[in-house]
Amino acid sequence: MNRLHPSCNCEAELTRLKERVTLLEKQLADILPQKSSDKVAPKKKRKLNEATISTDAEPPKKKAPKRSETGVLASKASLLTCMSEARDDPKLDRRYITQRGPPITKRAFSKAYLEWTLDDMDPRVTPFRYRHRKANECPAQESCKHWHIVDGTECHKEGDIYMLLNCLDTESVEEGDSGCEGINMFDDEEPRANRITLHPCRIFNSLKPDLSAIEDEGNVVLHCLVLDYGKTVEEDGDHWKWMDQYGRLISRTSL
Repeated sequence: MNRLHPSCNCEAELTRLKERVTLLEKQLADILPQKSSDKVAPKKKRKLNEATISTDAEPPKKKAPKRSETGVLASKASLLTCMSEARDDPKLDRRYITQRGPPITKRAFSKAYLEWTLDDMDPRVTPFRYRHRKANECPAQESCKHWHIVDGTECHKEGDIYMLLNCLDTESVEEGDSGCEGINMFDDEEPRANRITLHPCRIFNSLKPDLSAIEDEGNVVLHCLVLDYGKTVEEDGDHWKWMDQYGRLISRTSL
């Protein structure tokens, strides 16, 4: 039978408790770093995932350049390429379908005067050749300052496109005399029923020709003809393609 003094038992019990506390503190110290690591790990993993996503993500897409119906980059030169099916049937030439254009800011010539002068009936009319160099590098539907007057002796190069223009001197335009009795020079002088309501052609709107070089020479454009790519002169069958200064087909203004 254990006959130890009660104080001895208390001291022994206290010693065991201290040893127990020391052991628990040691175990707790071992456990805490592990839990701390477990908490940090997901953050590192998340950052890694975010970095991976950022690296793999596609860069912002750039706006693709406009292309023609054939898939070719829509340059001014490609716009003037006549489709094979349209060579025999002008009705199939989609370049000459009408579409709304910019507002008319100057007085337009009348249908009657345009038709009369197109038949070489007014000696005041002067023809011009207008050339755009490297049109295969110039985007369609964008205005440019690449158009220049040429005299027909220039060397034709790849990428050149041409327009034929019939012009009237500014002084005659300001006088407003058509030179023919019964024909009004301007559209706003005509009865409303005879005025031109046709929209411009698609090809004219897409070319956006700058006619300032003509105006600088003291002239105003009456008619313009866009030559197909690779051509330098008007050919048989081109007569219906003549337009006024705003790109409206003269052959269809009477329809």
